[in-house]
Amino acid sequence: MKNHDNLYYTSFKLSNINFKIFVTKKGICRIHLNDKKTTAKSFKAITLQQDDPYLFNIFAQFEEYFNRERKKFDIPLDITGTDFQLKVWKELLKIPYGKVRSYKEVARKVGGASYVRAVGRANGENPVPI
Repeated sequence: MKNHDNLYYTSFKLSNINFKIFVTKKGICRIHLNDKKTTAKSFKAITLQQDDPYLFNIFAQFEEYFNRERKKFDIPLDITGTDFQLKVWKELLKIPYGKVRSYKEVARKVGGASYVRAVGRANGENPVPI
C-alpha cells in the first residue's frame, strides 16, 4: 500500500466475514477479508470508530449489499497501482451485479486476449475485492 499522510483503519464482522478497511480522506484504499495478521499498526494507520464520516458509510452499504438490497456501491476509492492494474480494476467495476466475466473477456476489453495472465495477476492484487 502506498504511503498515505493520513491513513485510517477500522474492522467489523458481517455475514461471517471479518473486514479490515483502510481509508484516506479521499476514499477506500484497501479492504482485507478474513485476514488475521493485518492491523492498524501494520500500516501505521489511525483507528476509527465505525460511524466515522471518513468511512463513507461503508458498513451500511455492505450490509445492504449482503442483504441483496444494493447492487452498486457509491463509495469513493483511493487505490493505487500500475496503469494496467488500474485499467483492469476499472473494467471489473463495470461487471453488473450477479454476473461474472472470465479473465479472457476482461483481457479483451483492456488490451487483448493475450493479456489473460496479466489480468489474473491484477485481479489477485486488487486492493478492494468487493
